[in-house]
Amino acid sequence: MASQQKRGLNMTRVIENAFLSYGKEDAPVKVEVFLNLACPYCATFFQAADETLPSYIENGQVQYAVKHYDKPREMLFYGSLANAFFRLQGSGASLRADEGFIRQTKPVERSRQPFD
Repeated sequence: MASQQKRGLNMTRVIENAFLSYGKEDAPVKVEVFLNLACPYCATFFQAADETLPSYIENGQVQYAVKHYDKPREMLFYGSLANAFFRLQGSGASLRADEGFIRQTKPVERSRQPFD
């Protein structure tokens, strides 16, 4: 701890990230999705989530949060680039999104290789 203080690090501070959310904030279950728009696994998840989660969200049982994730891998470059265009306002801002917006931001399955 002393070495952290020497370097000026405050390890007790909470880092808050902006994210898109759908559903009630007081829902008993929180589903947090870390998403890169170019990730094929994310596309598979979103397909399953579209079939499973809407009724739970509508009933107030689940809050669904989408957090955009950048990862320096060639195959995810386009998704990381797209994340730069999302304007999430302020530290700790939670943007409310309607179902249509979340559906528009879900990843698309890609049949082509990156950079072609």
